[in-house]
Amino acid sequence: MKKTLKIAAVAVAIFAILAALSLLYTYMKLQKVNLSVVNAKLYKESEITDVFEAAEDHTIYVFVYDSENEDCIYLDEVMLRQISNENGEIHFDEIYKINYKDSSSTYNNQIIKNLYSIESIPAIVKVKKLDSGYDILDTFEWSANTKTDIENLTAFLKRNELIPVN
Repeated sequence: MKKTLKIAAVAVAIFAILAALSLLYTYMKLQKVNLSVVNAKLYKESEITDVFEAAEDHTIYVFVYDSENEDCIYLDEVMLRQISNENGEIHFDEIYKINYKDSSSTYNNQIIKNLYSIESIPAIVKVKKLDSGYDILDTFEWSANTKTDIENLTAFLKRNELIPVN
């Protein structure tokens, strides 16, 4: 009888551990871990004017971003994270994500591309707000399946003094 109780107690303990692990796994799948190292807020294009007003000399870095685009996520959470890690865990607070997906129509998406003079997303654009429009100062555009992207991104960040120049 004692042996049966011990076996039952062990079975209950194992079941409890498995149930807890299952709950933890489910919770982790539902929670998206934010690996981004850029400014945390995802702005609508219409909100970006306020960011320019707060920026010194009205110059900011706009990350044209779509949260459902794998290339955007890769650039944000892998490439920029890698460069951050290589440079002492720096955070790119000067880079502001603009929600490309928020522009629900192809027409609006093309307006954003024209506004920032880009061909594709993701892209990071150094932009200065002028009295009448914007001045595009520098651009990094993603080129899918190109091994030089990390080098080009690093060069862009160095040119714009977002990471140390060695």
